[in-house]
Amino acid sequence: MTFNHLHKDTTCNCLSGAVRDFESTFGLKTNREYIREVDFNSHWDKGKRPSSNDCKQVCSSKGKSVSIVIDDNIKEVFQIFRNLFPLSPGYRPYFTLERFGENTGLVKASPSTTNAYHFDFYKCDNFQFRNITQIRSIPLSDNV
Repeated sequence: MTFNHLHKDTTCNCLSGAVRDFESTFGLKTNREYIREVDFNSHWDKGKRPSSNDCKQVCSSKGKSVSIVIDDNIKEVFQIFRNLFPLSPGYRPYFTLERFGENTGLVKASPSTTNAYHFDFYKCDNFQFRNITQIRSIPLSDNV
């Protein structure tokens, strides 16, 4: 896997500490009940740039936010997502669980004060959406 696109426009090494993980389940917020390729676009991909050149902020912008989910923390991670993405009448997001496969990218633990399970997912240059397996999707309006 190569990451030339990830390192374009920066001198930061965003992959320090990143690993392949094809076994773990990760959750992300989606706007639909099913994952789409667009769900894996980072803030950087969407043209949003951090206000500073600090590598932590740059790398966070270049990665897609996901959270590792294991059997005994699913309720806690779901609640974190509910707090991060409040519901409104016109906004009904989903907590979608998936696994990454070959030719998708790498993950790096990046816990925060609001989410101890946070990871950054970095797409590789030959990212293949079809190699992501959706496991389950839960409306954030539901209870787990």
